[in-house]
Order: sequence, then structure tokens, then C-alpha cells
Amino acid sequence: MRREQQRSDLSKKLVILGGSSLNTPLFFAALAKHSFHLTEVCLVGRSEEKLEIIGTFSQLIAKKLGLMVAITWDTDMQRAMSSTHYILNQIRTGGIEGQIEDRRNLALSGVVSHAAGYAEAIRNIPIALDCAQIAEKEAPDALFINFSNPVSMICEAIAMTTSINCVGICHHSLSMRSDFAGLLDVPLEKVHVDYFGINHLGWVGDVRVDENSQMDRLMDIIITMKINRYNYEYVRLFGLINRKSTRLNSSHIPLSRMPSSA
Repeated sequence: MRREQQRSDLSKKLVILGGSSLNTPLFFAALAKHSFHLTEVCLVGRSEEKLEIIGTFSQLIAKKLGLMVAITWDTDMQRAMSSTHYILNQIRTGGIEGQIEDRRNLALSGVVSHAAGYAEAIRNIPIALDCAQIAEKEAPDALFINFSNPVSMICEAIAMTTSINCVGICHHSLSMRSDFAGLLDVPLEKVHVDYFGINHLGWVGDVRVDENSQMDRLMDIIITMKINRYNYEYVRLFGLINRKSTRLNSSHIPLSRMPSSA
């Protein structure tokens, strides 16, 4: 079943996979802050009931924020993807309950680090490949944007098995940018961060304010304040900044086990 807020000649369409997620309305709040123009956003999910709730709420948010976008929803992925320009994958197979179960089972087995990334891969890669293959058939020129974890593993799997254009996104660099603005005491919009690496395993090579590098100053602040989350002991050694959580929690680091005495 398909519901539409309005009908028009569509020029830029986005399909959100996992569209019944409670996070979906936040997308429209973020969209209102940017000039990126979409004429339709179609939410795709398995439950018509959940889609209608989230879709209707998203319509209210869009209207309140003055967004001129048609918000639709559909349980038929193939139909929804037809002629779309962008596809955002935020599917979390098993939902929150599945994620909790994975982490609990790994903890009980004595596995530490972000080992749940491997369980997430088992859950999410098959459905992501199914979606990518449908996209390859229905919208071969669309940009497939993956926001499901483990991001890099899913992107690699899609790249190896399909010809679609796929990119992965993560909020990590954005949260670091906001943090750096606070440490440097400058407006966020003036801060530009050069960030490279893979999901949850990246480094900052430079931080600029008004196009002037503030990397040395920022490293001095991190060292002086002994900011542990940025590995202050090593920033000068490598001339790079990374979050301690990226070193410990990467879904790309081999699994480790707790000492038997722990």
C-alpha cells in the first residue's frame, strides 16, 4: 500500500530503507537546515502500520519546517526504488532487540572490543545486498548511501557484488568537528576538518578555521588538558588525532578476549 502527501512531477527522489525507524523524522529536521533539494522522500519498510505512523509524523515536521517535499511510504521496495535518484539504507535487522542480544551474548562469551560489528555484519549484510541488487535493477544510476553498521563491511560487500555507486556515511567526524569548535572556542560553521580512514577507524589530519590550520594549537590543547578520548599521549608522535573509541571500538579490529583472571 502507498500513501502520498501530494503528487507532482518528481525531479529528485530519495528512498529511505528502514523508513519506519524512530530516527526517520530527524532526517527531515536535518534536511531543513541545508539547501539540498528533494521533491519526494519515500519511506520503505515491512509494516504498513509503522510506516503510516512515522510517515504522518514526518509530514507534520516537514510542514512545520516549511519543507516543500512529498513524503510517501511503501512496503514494496521494488516499486519504491523505481526511477529514484538516491537510496539511504538505515536498516537494522532485528531492531534494537537484536543489537542488545548480540552484545549480551558476546559479553557473556568473554569477547570485548566492538565485536558486535561482526554480529551486525551477519545480520545486515544479506539484507543490504538484497536491497542493492534491487537498486541495481530498478535504479542503476542512483547513489546508494549506506548508514547501516558495519558501514565499511557492507559497502565492500556491495562493491564486490553489484555495479551500483555506493558510499558509506558515519556521524563520527561530525561529532569531532563540533567538539573541536568548542575546544578552539570558535563557531562551528568556521571549522573544517580533514578526516580520513574507514568507519570507526579514522584520523584527523588537519583542522582549519577560516582556511588557517589550527592543528598545532588543537594538539597543544588536547595534550595540555590531557583529553583521554583523543589519545593525547600520541597526537604529537603521529601528527594526527583520533578518538580513543575508534582505536578500541572499531568493527575492523580482530576480536580479543578478556583475561581469564578478569
